[in-house]
Amino acid sequence: NVDHPTALLSDDRSSPGIANAADNDEPMRPHHQTPEQADRMTAMRELANATASVALNRSARGQANELRTRAVMHLCQAGVVTLCSFAFFMCGNRIPKMRFVWYTAGGLAAVLVCFFLVEMVQKLIAARSVYDGSQSVTKLSPTPSEEMSA
Repeated sequence: NVDHPTALLSDDRSSPGIANAADNDEPMRPHHQTPEQADRMTAMRELANATASVALNRSARGQANELRTRAVMHLCQAGVVTLCSFAFFMCGNRIPKMRFVWYTAGGLAAVLVCFFLVEMVQKLIAARSVYDGSQSVTKLSPTPSEEMSA
């Protein structure tokens, strides 16, 4: 029957032993859960929440560690640029004809050191907030059993 909307989707060569859901004229009935299924679902929800909490904590620790590593790299870069700045100033003292150039380079290197130190502090603050934020999220989310008792 081509007038039926599912007729175009069904295959005429389909095996006769398999019943098509569209051909079934019975009304759809909701499935009722037995009490033990509800207990299993609650246990599964608690397990899923616990697993998600562990995953969030692990991810936050990884992000915090990455930010701390970047902060240490900024500190190392600041140290190297500080040494370069001192070298520029020393060259400015030894070569009077090029003093302005060396002092300018030393001054720019000092500004770069400040930039690296500010970036380092920002990374450390971000790492702390990421880690603290993940701890507060996991502490604030109640389990389904806690929700039922409340």
